[in-house]
Amino acid sequence: MANTIETLMIDDSTTISSAEYNLNKNEMIVYFNNEGIYKYSSIPLFYWRGLFESASKGKFLNQFILGKFTFTKLN
Repeated sequence: MANTIETLMIDDSTTISSAEYNLNKNEMIVYFNNEGIYKYSSIPLFYWRGLFESASKGKFLNQFILGKFTFTKLN
């Protein structure tokens, strides 16, 4: 069975420490440097790819994800 979770470890962001994307559920979990953990629902794969490839993860998140998708705070 193929891996359904992709993980992104981020070393150079002042906002995000890591993120995960569930390919089956189109859910993204973002781990913030301030220890906040949020799950975003109904995220199209191209947004995950955009975050993965963006030069600034925080700017990408602010511009394309925050306030546009349903989220749940996990901690």
